[in-house]
Amino acid sequence: MKKPLVIGIVAVLVLGIGGYAGVQYWAEKKAYSVIENALTQVRATGAKASVGSSAVSLKTRGLTLGDLSVTSADGSVSLAVGRLSALGVGAPQNGRITADSVTLENVTLTRTDGADGARVVETLPQVTIEKYAGPLVVTPTAGNAADLVNASPVVLALRQLAAVDAARIDVPHAVTRMTPAKTSPQPAPQPTQARELTLDGIAVTDVRTGKIARFSVARIASEGLPDGAAPASQKADQPATPAQGSTNARPDVAQPDDAQPDEGSSLPRVTASAILARDIDLTPLLSAGGDDLRPVLGALEAGAFTIEQADDIRTEGASLTLTGVALKPAAITAARLAALKALSADDPPADPAPLLADAGALLKGMAFATFQIKDMRTIEPVGGGRAAVFALDTFRDGVLSELRVEGVDGDTDGRAVKFGRIAVTGLDLPRLLTLAHAEDPTQPDVALGGFRALTGLTASDIEIPTDGSDDTPSRPLHIGRAGLTWGDFSTATGDLPGRFRFELIDVTGPIDPEDGEPFNTLAAAGLKQATFSLAIGTVYDAGTQSLSLSPAEVEVKDAFRTTFTARLDNLPAGALASESAFVAALAAANIGPASLTITDHGLANLMLQRLADAEGQSLDDYRAHLLDLLNQGIAAAAPNAPEAAAVGEAIARFIRDPKTLEITATPKGRVPFLAFVNSDDPLAPLQLFSFTATNKP
Repeated sequence: MKKPLVIGIVAVLVLGIGGYAGVQYWAEKKAYSVIENALTQVRATGAKASVGSSAVSLKTRGLTLGDLSVTSADGSVSLAVGRLSALGVGAPQNGRITADSVTLENVTLTRTDGADGARVVETLPQVTIEKYAGPLVVTPTAGNAADLVNASPVVLALRQLAAVDAARIDVPHAVTRMTPAKTSPQPAPQPTQARELTLDGIAVTDVRTGKIARFSVARIASEGLPDGAAPASQKADQPATPAQGSTNARPDVAQPDDAQPDEGSSLPRVTASAILARDIDLTPLLSAGGDDLRPVLGALEAGAFTIEQADDIRTEGASLTLTGVALKPAAITAARLAALKALSADDPPADPAPLLADAGALLKGMAFATFQIKDMRTIEPVGGGRAAVFALDTFRDGVLSELRVEGVDGDTDGRAVKFGRIAVTGLDLPRLLTLAHAEDPTQPDVALGGFRALTGLTASDIEIPTDGSDDTPSRPLHIGRAGLTWGDFSTATGDLPGRFRFELIDVTGPIDPEDGEPFNTLAAAGLKQATFSLAIGTVYDAGTQSLSLSPAEVEVKDAFRTTFTARLDNLPAGALASESAFVAALAAANIGPASLTITDHGLANLMLQRLADAEGQSLDDYRAHLLDLLNQGIAAAAPNAPEAAAVGEAIARFIRDPKTLEITATPKGRVPFLAFVNSDDPLAPLQLFSFTATNKP
């Protein structure tokens, strides 16, 4: 028997009698005959169907059934309803009937996969429906998404919603117990990892043939249960079931719950409150196909939630939001879901290639606008952490635009690490899966594929604790901004990016005399901390076939700033296709112009004074000594570099009055890159380049 027919039996019975209610000609006997005919239709599929009692009121156009039971032919799916009451049943029109209200009591839906297979039992003490309208019989919908929709009774119930209209549906309390398939005996103790899901205060409003305006749940709880544990509905501390006939049990907020995960279960306990979904469209899931993204959820919001692990780790969040969810119906299949699950397992598959193709197609068939958690905290036996915001922004075609975490405050062994913001951009999830399952991820071409899997990592306002020393007290290291970004690939399959930038901006931390230059000079001058910045960037220009270092910068605040630029010419775009292609292309590459700019902010005189002290000289005497050495070098270089005198004079002016010095090197002709870097001739730079030097304020 097809599962939707099992769920739709209620509609069959209500609709069947609807054609006779309100018409005096048909007596109760005729109505009972219609009920029996509806049951006969179900039995014709091989299923078992029965009703313990029934009653019809022509005056109120009402129908009451007691002890309704339906079981599929193979026994895998069964539905039991203690009592069904419908009032104001209308006559069928175009295969659909209406009812002012429908109430179901003590509903139990069970699905099993054989004697030792997985088992799902869903119990709903009461369901009330206002202004119901639906078809006589709900039939399965063909299509690639159908196997997903039929995967569980919970989703199957949503499928039923896609076929009906209702002003409002209320379920005060619902419990779903999921028990996995039995496996081979394990050494004791090995509890079966059953799970129980409890929902309170379910309210669904404005259901219109597959579209739902609002779906809210006041509280949801999910917990693991050891083998043999009683379901929540049987526990002594379980709240009482709402009284029969009550339709107003809609709590607005979750009640406090200090319960811990059940002893013997390693599954976490999850609770959440004030869940609200808006603008739901179930029709894409039931579609026969389609490669276009179709919206299925406008927004999902949740209030406070907790996740409690069995190892005393607790995660909390103040709120959760998901917006703009869309699916490609043809991409969502059970086989692809199974492939993604297999790739996520602890034991990697022997042949991941077909699974990677399926998982990639699945991921490219999903999209959402934003996912955000606010005020997320992790509490551990030792330490913990907090994030003001955890967010995923714009997921489409398998690529996540940005993963960001803001306001991070971690505590390990009493030492706090803080981040104002961390972000990872351009995450290509199918590529990341492929890299994760590569046979040898250390191979250069495989590792460089990581450039295609994301486009950068950035962080700002970072604070890291440091260990103090005898001379330097413990002070945190602060980083204003850090980043590693890339992009602009030259070919569709190229591994190397045409744009690359690494930066560390405003890094402030303690210094001491053992740190090396320039920090030991600053420490000797009495400074206790320093701030430095570093940035390196490369850009490829396909038009000129050149790769530029533009620029490399180093700055120590109140000390100095250095900027270096360079260029590599005659580098075709194909050089960026792979590591081996780049190395091969270097054989024909030429060195272009380069420049070095040094700006002094006080370090030069400090270093000269320190060196002078070490030689036992005054600053002026030591400066004069350096100028003598410079003049000797200029005289030696002059025969090979006529511009040496002008360059030397600019350097001398910088030594006498340090401000800004810019030195440029321009190739006199073609300068092969490999030949130059492999040359051991100290005069080669003077022979191959023309130099200029300029002093600036």
